[in-house]
Amino acid sequence: MIGQNLAMINNTGSTATGNSKNAILAPSDTPATTAALPVRVLGLVTDTAVTLGTATYTSISTATVTCSALPFALPVGTDVGSLDSSGNYVSAGSFVDTAAAAGATTFILNQAPVATLNTTLVFMQYPEILVKINFGQHQYYAATSIA
Repeated sequence: MIGQNLAMINNTGSTATGNSKNAILAPSDTPATTAALPVRVLGLVTDTAVTLGTATYTSISTATVTCSALPFALPVGTDVGSLDSSGNYVSAGSFVDTAAAAGATTFILNQAPVATLNTTLVFMQYPEILVKINFGQHQYYAATSIA
């Protein structure tokens, strides 16, 4: 997700849980680099990352992954990686491009993994990300002078 330009949306929000009404919408296709989208992802907040679980893959053909039946649904934007020999999470550099239902045996990534993965995939979600407003999207970044 780092380097992606994303859309901003309004959700319901909740004063009881502290969830904001404002949100970022993950792209549903290949990396979104269009300057028309208002924010760019600069980083992921690992302190609040949520591990969805694991699945064993049998093959990866470009961006299509064939795996054991998923025990959970995979929403768009879910980070895909695996654990190294020391038990540390290693991101594949790819995220889920098309949502997959629980029980699915294939899912599609936004691009082929750039990191070497072991056969057990780990799926992570990042409810908090660090973004910046893209140039020209806010009066503060206007390319014209303000009188």
